[in-house]
Amino acid sequence: MLLQYRLEPRLLNLYLNKPLIAFSYRATVQTKKDEWIEVKVPLDKFEATSFGRPVKDAGVVAPREINALGFMLSDKKAGPFKLEVESIKVEKAGK
Repeated sequence: MLLQYRLEPRLLNLYLNKPLIAFSYRATVQTKKDEWIEVKVPLDKFEATSFGRPVKDAGVVAPREINALGFMLSDKKAGPFKLEVESIKVEKAGK
């Protein structure tokens, strides 16, 4: 997965969801003040979690099973924020 985004320095997690399971897959990405960031996150870098705790033996998420992508600020800072997403792309493994 290839993303291009801009957000003030915050802890940003990407989430991938599969239908009918009690957990999701999470990957943390970096942010920099006033800079567009382009990041490549391979699917095998997403960790299965449930309410912030790792899920053992969940395996790697399969691309055909993903039905949603989400963004979550995870730094426990209340208040307004601005997240700009320029693009989201999916590439085949090995590119």
